[in-house]
Parts: sequence; C-alpha cells; structure tokens
Amino acid sequence: MPNEPTVTLRTALPDDALCLGVLATQVFLDTYATAGIRPLLAREVQAAFSTEAMSALIVRERTIVRLAEFDGHLIGFAVTVIGAAHDLAPSNAPAELDKRLPYDPAKARALLAEAGYPNGFSIALDCVNVAWREGVCQAAAAMLSQVGIRTTLRSSPTNQFFPKLSQGTASFVEFGWTPGADAWASLNALFRSFDKGGLGTFNAGRYSNAKLDVLIDNIRVEPDLTRRRAMVTTVLRMVGDDLPYVPLYRRTLTWAMAKKVTLVQWPNDTAELRWIRVK
Repeated sequence: MPNEPTVTLRTALPDDALCLGVLATQVFLDTYATAGIRPLLAREVQAAFSTEAMSALIVRERTIVRLAEFDGHLIGFAVTVIGAAHDLAPSNAPAELDKRLPYDPAKARALLAEAGYPNGFSIALDCVNVAWREGVCQAAAAMLSQVGIRTTLRSSPTNQFFPKLSQGTASFVEFGWTPGADAWASLNALFRSFDKGGLGTFNAGRYSNAKLDVLIDNIRVEPDLTRRRAMVTTVLRMVGDDLPYVPLYRRTLTWAMAKKVTLVQWPNDTAELRWIRVK
C-alpha cells in the first residue's frame, strides 16, 4: 500500500539519547538477563545506558550513531567508530597488547614451588553448562593437571553460574565476554573496582587498581577519540601487567543458512527472529 510505513534511517541527535538508552537496555536485557534481574545487573545497565552515557556517545569524535525508525518508533541503531580496529583490518593498537602468553610448563611448576606449593594443589573450576564452554573447561583442567594444579570441573546452569561472577563467590572460573562498539562498557564491567552502584559488576575476582579506576571513569566521559583511544591503550597495558584474567582464546562465530534465508548476524551469537527473512 502506498501509505504503508517504512523503515527510515537517520543520524542520531542529542535529543535521541533517552530513547537510544532505553532501546540499548532492552537489547542488553534480552541477551544477558534471560534468567531475570538482580540489583547488580540493574545498576550496571543504568550506568552503561544512562541518558548521560548515550549523550556522550552521540557527540563523540569520529563516532556515528545511526538510528532505524518505523512508524515514529525507534527500532534499531548502529554505532560506527571511524578508524576503529577490527580482526579483518590492521589495528593501530600496540602489537604487544595482542600477544599470547608464553607456554612454559616448567616455569609454571617453578612458580608454584616458589609460592609454597611444590606438589601443586587442588581447586574447583566453575564453568557454565554450555557445551562448547564445558569443552574449554575440560581441556583447561587437563592442561593444568600437567603442572600440578588438580582441577575439578564444576558446571552449573546460567542462573546459578553468573551470580557467582557478580557476587564474587567463585575462586576459579572460566567465562567469556562479547564486547560492544564502545570500550568503556567492557572495561567497566570486567576491570573496574567492584561497587554496588553498578561498577565492576562482572569483576569476579574483585581485582582493584585505583589508578585504573580513574582512567576507566574518565574514558566514559572523554569526547575526544584520540585521547580516549590513548586512555584505553593505557588501561589495556596496565591490565596486561597486572593480569587479573588469563586470556585463553577468541571465539569465531560461524553461521550457515539456506540461500532463501537472510538474517542480521549479531556478534553475541543470537539470531533474533525480527531480523530473519525467508524468501
């Protein structure tokens, strides 16, 4: 029909910050809060998608926020950072930030002995009961046993596993992270000192570095992309030195579909029915 509404695209304006934050919250909750809402998760969402945070995103240098609207309603958005790094394109980040840790079982045994564990020790490894993640945990447990860390795999469903991260009750845990277009959300959730106000929500080991906290807080409100990128690099260098997490791998998502099917492939490994079309 000639008057039927169509999807329109436009660049976001400062007045769009409120609706943009609410839509971003909806997408986040649909993806990561399938088991329900906890206070810590609620505070994390309020901090990451507040009107203030969205306003800063919209006016950030070399950042383009495009909105999709249908019949006067905001239904989608995309954030493009001009010059941002991607796995398929050269990165401007220092090369040392992307190096794997050395494989040295002999040094690992020596460090255990130096720490007072010449015969190793036993520990439980918490893992979510998703098939491929359990496979990673099983492989890690077998490798750790070779240097004397006798690991018992403890698998649990998502509604039991993720509270262990947010509440900091797990001694040894394997989990992954899917970053968004903005570095602050990941840095804040994983490396910021834990605070019940919504900071460091998934800082499971309760790692704390006051200098790092100041940088992460400043990244959130820094509008200049060059300065912001330099701050992110500094944070990553500090994290690489302190090593509160041991990086293991990057997961590659693979999708296959019939020729008559088209869909929008999300980096969070979720296929949303509203973006699937069958010819």
